[in-house]
Amino acid sequence: MKNLLFHFNILRKKEEELETSPIIGLSSKQATLIHQYLNEETTLKQLNNKIEQLKIEIENEMKGVTSLQDHLGMKNVTYDEVEKMNTNLALQNDWNGWVNERHQFILSIHTVEDALKREQDELSRLEKEIECIEEKMWDESEYQELVNILDTLPKNKDLADMRNPFSYRNWLLLVCSFLLFIGAVPLYFLINFVGILTAVLGGFGTLLSFVLLYQGVKKQNKWFEASLKSENALVRVGQRELYRSEARGLVTEQQTLRSEWKHTLHMVEHQEERVRAHSKEIKKKQEELQRLDVDFAHLKQELRLPSSLQWELLQDAVNKIVKLKEMISRKRRSEQSIDRLTNDFQSSIHYWKNQFLSEGLEYTSWNSFDYMKQKLNEYETEKHKMNWRSQQISELKDEMEKIQLRLEGMENERDKLLQQAEVNTNEDYFRKAMNHERYHQLEKEIELVAYKMDTLTEEEEELLQNNRIEQRMEQCSSLMKELKEQQKHLRDTVAKLDYSLKQLEEGYDFKQLLQTYHNKKAELIQQSEDWAAYAIVLAALEQLQSMYKEKELPEILGLASSHMMYLTNNHYREIRLDEDRWYVLSGNDTIPIQQLSQGAKEQVYVSIRLALICSLRERGSLPIIVDDGFVHFDHDRSQRVIHLLKDISKDVQVIFFTCHPHFKEKFNEEEVVWMKARSEERSFPFLS
Repeated sequence: MKNLLFHFNILRKKEEELETSPIIGLSSKQATLIHQYLNEETTLKQLNNKIEQLKIEIENEMKGVTSLQDHLGMKNVTYDEVEKMNTNLALQNDWNGWVNERHQFILSIHTVEDALKREQDELSRLEKEIECIEEKMWDESEYQELVNILDTLPKNKDLADMRNPFSYRNWLLLVCSFLLFIGAVPLYFLINFVGILTAVLGGFGTLLSFVLLYQGVKKQNKWFEASLKSENALVRVGQRELYRSEARGLVTEQQTLRSEWKHTLHMVEHQEERVRAHSKEIKKKQEELQRLDVDFAHLKQELRLPSSLQWELLQDAVNKIVKLKEMISRKRRSEQSIDRLTNDFQSSIHYWKNQFLSEGLEYTSWNSFDYMKQKLNEYETEKHKMNWRSQQISELKDEMEKIQLRLEGMENERDKLLQQAEVNTNEDYFRKAMNHERYHQLEKEIELVAYKMDTLTEEEEELLQNNRIEQRMEQCSSLMKELKEQQKHLRDTVAKLDYSLKQLEEGYDFKQLLQTYHNKKAELIQQSEDWAAYAIVLAALEQLQSMYKEKELPEILGLASSHMMYLTNNHYREIRLDEDRWYVLSGNDTIPIQQLSQGAKEQVYVSIRLALICSLRERGSLPIIVDDGFVHFDHDRSQRVIHLLKDISKDVQVIFFTCHPHFKEKFNEEEVVWMKARSEERSFPFLS
């Protein structure tokens, strides 16, 4: 009983100690606040990453804007001035119309200038022709004098008559008479009456002809006489006739020249009129072109373009200004987004800072998530210890309740036993109980001895009767020894029972349970320490993984992207990892890895593996061993991956095992090592 009370008091003190033991670290409210803050880690990081991404976009836009402004010669033009520039679609169409109109003007001016040049050439030709005619023409006085001289000379008919007085009429009569005479002779022989009449008429005609001929001859004789008289006169006028012929030729020539001169002069006047018309048209078009140039100059001034900008570059400049405005607009939108996101970010940070300060926590930086995780892990560890202590307290309370019930039952039983034994103290009860037990035990022994003595007396009588007393005495002696041994055994049993009773009194079961409890407690503490160690290792691994992603992964992905571009002939240009999901970029499309074909997936895998190997090259050079790879690649892919391996082999040893002979064609003979297979007759190439 005393032992039970002693252990009961020990358990109560242990319970009080566990209840008053504080949790080292954070309060429950602080831990809840940190947990809520850690739940916002992804949101805050995404917000910060978006802000950084927008800053990078703004920086890129700034570079593009600056480059475009430099190209347009608009270094000193502000963004507001650029945005105020009128570059709407209708005005762009007007500018196109101006450019086309000016181009048409220039073409028409060139056309008119070409026509003017042709007209001027024709005019020059006509003027030269007039000069040639004027060089051949006489003066008007000389020409009139020649005409007057020609008029004073005898006419050609008179001269002819003087030369040939035997006129044409006389010759005609003579010929007709001869023909009539000749014609009458055949008719006479052919026709009788008519022929005779005709012959008469022919004869009469012949006679008449001879008469006329005679008169002509007579006149001719007279002419000869007159001719002799006028011979001297003809000699005198011979020179005059010759001069008249030359004069007539000269007059005719001068008349022809004057006619040509007048015609050419008329053509010159007409040509000059056409030249003046073309010149007037050119001047008008040049004035229009000058007006367009003035408008173009005003337009360039309005758009703040360089004065040296050519018309042909106007549309390109307008397009670049529109692009510049779009870039400035995107930049302003990005800046507004940054301002909005920054305000949201700062508001969130300010809110969490106030929450931490209100709970008495230190808020060092918004990205001190590792520190917060460490604090929360410490809290969780302490909370686990607290739960373990609470469980201990609960178990101790249960044990104390059991002990309390046992104490109450034992006290009730003790009181009953004391009343039955008519004693007052436990010592008197134990003493009386032992005496009573000893008394009953001795009674049993006496009865047993008496029984045995009775048996012995009967046997002695029988032995006496049978004369075997000595033998029976020996048996009695043996029996006495056996009885003594039994007595000793009973005493040992009593001693064991006393020891068992003493153990029960001292609470042997409670000690056993307490020992089991401490063993379980030690195991739980060891498991808690193991869990804490694993949690620390896990946090360290997560931190190492995060650091590796931030520092090493971008370089690896960049190198893998370059490998992927080469292997796919620029079809896929980038490999990305976003929230533990892999993507590839093809043009402007973002494609998840799961949607690629098997060959494309293998190319992504090869690109990443080779990039990882190349990134670890500085830490230690290890060979690359490829065992019968790329068997699903087509000829072009195989050629490219082999070329990539050859390029990598300049810095890292590459060993390529294959049993496909077509790979041998992609290597030089000195790079191939043939390995004889043991189980087969054929050999396999080993490409290094």
